[in-house]
Amino acid sequence: MRVIGHSLTACLLVQALLEREVAVVWYASNQSSFATLLPDLTLLPGPTLGLAQVSRALWRRAASLNPLPLLAKAPLADLATTPGRVAKLHEEALLDTLAGEPTSYLETPPLGLQPKLVQGVRWQAEAPLLAAGLHESLLQSLAQKGQRPQPLPTNLSLAWLEAELTTLTDMALAAQLIPALGLKPRRSHCLSWSLTEPLPLPEAPLQLLHRMPKGHAWFQLTTTNLHLWYDGLADPRQANASPDADQATVAALAQHGQQLLPLLARPDIAPPSASAWVEWLMPDSLPLVGPLTPDSAVWLLGGMGVRAGLYAPALIERVMELWDLEEYQAGPYAPQRMAEVALAVPESLDFPERPPTSVADTSKAAAVETRGNVTDVAPPEVKRATEVRMVSKEVTGQSQTPRVTGGNKPKIQMASVKKT
Repeated sequence: MRVIGHSLTACLLVQALLEREVAVVWYASNQSSFATLLPDLTLLPGPTLGLAQVSRALWRRAASLNPLPLLAKAPLADLATTPGRVAKLHEEALLDTLAGEPTSYLETPPLGLQPKLVQGVRWQAEAPLLAAGLHESLLQSLAQKGQRPQPLPTNLSLAWLEAELTTLTDMALAAQLIPALGLKPRRSHCLSWSLTEPLPLPEAPLQLLHRMPKGHAWFQLTTTNLHLWYDGLADPRQANASPDADQATVAALAQHGQQLLPLLARPDIAPPSASAWVEWLMPDSLPLVGPLTPDSAVWLLGGMGVRAGLYAPALIERVMELWDLEEYQAGPYAPQRMAEVALAVPESLDFPERPPTSVADTSKAAAVETRGNVTDVAPPEVKRATEVRMVSKEVTGQSQTPRVTGGNKPKIQMASVKKT
């Protein structure tokens, strides 16, 4: 099995294959730096909510069995800045509580922070997040097992990929080699502030989430730094393949940060540094899991954007299940789906999409949503955490390899496709 990519998803896939005693040839690629990895594991409403719940259960189970520090805990404040969002957060806090997640709704921000515009907060005192340096730890762990990614060949082509069973996790490379997939660029940004004085936080880091009409903004505060990630999922300005930070977007996000957190407007705090990178997503913003075509040797695993850290375990579990089937079954994340279904609502954006009136709209969520114009998307059926089959041999007690046939060109053994 060949694995292409060096992202967190690729590392987890290589580790899962080794646990199944599958021989792996691992190739690096020019993916975005893992320094931009979003550590947040917040569950958001949308068509992939069930997938996220399964994945978070897998993360927690793996963390209890793995000697590596996989997860950490930090307070999470999900901010409401409009009446419609206040109503939504009330509902979500109740649903979280029923699901066993210790969540509460607060009228004012906790920990002494007084962000402007905030009308309510969905609060979790110990929300899970990915441990700092997780990607580097996985790379080092795999290196100790003799697994290091090697450079891709210079004559890379789709024919080369098809010559051997290959899982492609680099969606930028997939967009280049397989344009018929229809992957679209989506630029994300990360802003970082250095704080001149330590914040009086009883616990650090502190996470803040603000869901806006055109994307999500995640803040992570430590005692000396503040980082802001912005995915721009429904922001037309970010439908751009340029990896350079857009200065108008950076200015709007910086202004937005100052509106929510007045401490950022202090004269002794320097303007933030900014970086940008490009993720390649399907037009419906749902992941890609499965073979390029039912009889192809090329499998795709990606399309998760900045939230790859959250979804990767469940999607790897899904691809393992597909390999174990006697007959391939296309699912909702199959690469062929866009030729068969209409475009879906982007993941977790339960706001109506509107064309921007100005660049500054990126930072103006107020007066956009009302309770009447919030659209709920029913999540798929969710597996209970106790029913989730882990990849690790320590959990399953099994060692399975993908069923392949043939000589020089192994393929997944499948007779036909059953559309679901």
